Formats: sequence, structure tokens, C-alpha cells
Amino acid sequence: MFCSRYLHDEFSSKVNRAPRNDDDDTASNEDGSLFPNVGRPLGVKKKNKGKKISLDEDTLMKAHRYVLFNCDEISDYISEHQDLVNRQRSQGRRGKRSRWERAQEHSHDIGALFKDRVREENVSKEIKALSQGPDYTVRSFKGYLINGNKFHTTAHESKRKTQCSGVSVTSSMSSFASSRDQNPVVGDVKYYGVVEDIIELDYFGHFKVVLFRCKWFQVEQDEFGLTCANFKRLCYTNDPFMMANQVNQVFYVQDSKENHLHYVMENIPGDLFDMNEESNGDVGVSYWNESSSDGVHPGATVADDYDVSWLREDLPTTTVDVPEYMLEMQAEPEIDESDDEIEDNTLWDFMQASEDEA
Repeated sequence: MFCSRYLHDEFSSKVNRAPRNDDDDTASNEDGSLFPNVGRPLGVKKKNKGKKISLDEDTLMKAHRYVLFNCDEISDYISEHQDLVNRQRSQGRRGKRSRWERAQEHSHDIGALFKDRVREENVSKEIKALSQGPDYTVRSFKGYLINGNKFHTTAHESKRKTQCSGVSVTSSMSSFASSRDQNPVVGDVKYYGVVEDIIELDYFGHFKVVLFRCKWFQVEQDEFGLTCANFKRLCYTNDPFMMANQVNQVFYVQDSKENHLHYVMENIPGDLFDMNEESNGDVGVSYWNESSSDGVHPGATVADDYDVSWLREDLPTTTVDVPEYMLEMQAEPEIDESDDEIEDNTLWDFMQASEDEA
């Protein structure tokens, strides 16, 4: 490991070899694209081709709607439409519309208002392409590599013994207890689910967006505080999509008694160092690096009062026989013990002389 640091770059070693789930760690943002391309499809690194499929209108609109609400460049249009919906006084069957009904209208009608407003204004070609919506023909992938994680669809995973379809995502949203709830709770909600499909939306050549179509489960806490997903109870069926760079990977461990319950285990990608506030000023930034031992770096400057141990404690102890000539060299010199038997009377004579003078 130490010597491999000084080899030329053409030699492959643990130091310069890419991690197992390497996604090139780059984000392509060509021509000022609204959504940089991050990650890469699994198994098609050279061709970047997946299976072409056609989405139905309802599924395509759900995907496009999620893209709109996750584009920072059009936040002004979204706020404008929210204010418009809140100001409207149209009546429902039971009088004024509830906050739930207004939230549903804002979610479903934002695309139409955004398209009309862009038609009247002078905006960039990417914004115009976004307002027109994506092509009905999309590319579907069986797997995707991103943020050091490997994701598989449930269909692809059914043929394998490994588990790579579990996902989680934290989203800030307004939670309604029911359609009659007038006081929604605003906060972070964590979703747990599995990846059913991975699609790439094409906005007619201007840019592309990779989305995960997921199936979300209801979760609960057991008596020990562990998070458990109920695979028989689905939720958020109208919001199945998430962007590829937003999801985290989880694993599910089936309960030994109730088969429909699965305990959640968070996955931490290998070679990922999460630098917190105390160790780094850049909060929220994660750094990819090679793994290293916990010793002191050879080139580091160590303070004088720092206790440095050069003893390796991370390896088993190995016992070897010492050659005889080394034992002879390390032998202690012989000491004449007869000198120790001679009593030193100097102090006694001094005390005796003092008494005589007195």
C-alpha cells in the first residue's frame, strides 16, 4: 500500500484505481443545462443506451410535474401560481375550497400556467423547452450508478441474490392528515421504498433528466425505536418520482415473524468522508477519497507534546526466534559483585568524629 503511492500512473493499484461503484464523480452541465447530468446508467457506460419505451399521459405528467417543482430557475413562476390559487374565490360543494384542494390544484395546474407565461416572455431556450414538456418516448434502464451507490430495479433484482433496489429520500413538504385538514404540518418527511423503474426524460434535445419511479411504503417505529416498512401498505402513489441525485440507498431486513414487515438499514457508500462543521467549514460537502490507516501521515508535522505511537496495533502479533549472535551482543556486561560486599564506612567515620569533638 505504501509503495503503490510512488508508482507511475500507468500502474493500476488501490491508490489510483476507481472505486467499485464509480460514477466518474463528474457532473456535465453542457450549454448551461438546467439539470446537470450526474451518474451513469449501469452496464451501458460506452453506448449510454437503454430500452426505449412510451409513457402514458398520466405518468408523463407526473414526471414532468416533479421536474418543474425541482427546478430552481422557475421558482418565481411557481410562487406566482401559488398566490393566484390562494386568491381565487371559486366555490366548491361545501363553500370555500380547503387548503388540501388548493394544494392539489396548484400541483396539477402549474404546468399550464408556466407554459402560458413563457409563451409571453423572452426566456432562454432551456426554459422554453421545459415549458413544452418532455417527449413521450423515454429511455428505461435496469440500473444506475450515482453517489457511490448501485441501484437496480425490482424486476432486475428478482433474478439476483443481492439487494440494490431500496431507496430513501427526505423531502420538505406540507403533510395533511386528511382532505379536511386545515392545518397541515410543514416539515421534512422521509420516504422509504423500492425502485420500480429508472427513466430518462428527453426535453427534445435541450437537456435530459433521470428519474427513479419508486413504490413508497408506510413506515412505523417498533418498541425499540427501529424503523420498519410495511410492504403491504403503499403511500404517496401520486408522487412516485424522485431525481437520481436525491435518493439514498437502504436495505430491508425481513421480520422473522411477520413477512410483510421489513426493517430499514441505511447504507453508507465506501470511500465517502462526510466532513462536519467541526472539522471543515464547508458544511454539507462530502469528499471522496481513498481509505487510509489511522496512523500519522509520514509528511505531517507532529507537535513536541504529541504522544506518537509507532507500534502497529491493528495487526496480529508475530513471534520470531532471535539469532544467537544477537543475543550475545545484547548480553549485559558482567559486574563484580564483590565490590557490593565492601561496607562503606565513610558516613559512619564522619559521625564518630563529630561525637569525639563534642
